[in-house]
Amino acid sequence: MSATSKNIHQRLLEVKKRVSAIEKDTTGFGFKYQSPATVLNAVNPVLNDNGVMCELVKAEFVSHERITYSVKGKKKPDGSFGPDTDKTETQWLLNYHYEFVNVDDPSDRVHVEWPGVGLGDNSQAIGGASTYAQRYLFLYFFQIPERPPPENLMSDKMTVDNDELKNKILNANNMAELTLLWDNTDPTERENFKTLFGARRHNLEKPK
Repeated sequence: MSATSKNIHQRLLEVKKRVSAIEKDTTGFGFKYQSPATVLNAVNPVLNDNGVMCELVKAEFVSHERITYSVKGKKKPDGSFGPDTDKTETQWLLNYHYEFVNVDDPSDRVHVEWPGVGLGDNSQAIGGASTYAQRYLFLYFFQIPERPPPENLMSDKMTVDNDELKNKILNANNMAELTLLWDNTDPTERENFKTLFGARRHNLEKPK
């Protein structure tokens, strides 16, 4: 079957087959994660090679609220950390509508909706929500695995103290905050705390 005769589902399957694992290369909020640039640089060339466009067709505002979260203190020369501080910002939740389009037959397309979360009090927060949405759309839609870091970097891999993670789960104020915590938690820690994540989600989703 020639490349031009493949439908959009066949093309997306080819993308899924060809996208390699991506290492978590960026640190933020006490976690390691794949940076947006790394994810886009891994996926976009494979989409292009298979004649697929990812189009943003609509963005819907869902909600916004003021949230306060803890920022870990700066690391001191002796290896200890300074005191944690609280920071209050606006959290924006948007819903993005994307379509994967067969460039040889633009009527052949797949529609996908994906949430985006942004933090901040200016337009950059909305941009952050868009970046969040597209990054996790690619990671989860194409089921891209995490690549383990090289052996000589294993000592630099950031881990989260169990008590610290437990407190963050229990103190999550809403589903957007809990989802962000889940997405940025190391898979092993995530598995260990799956029951607690589920219980907190159940509590947050209960009617007020």
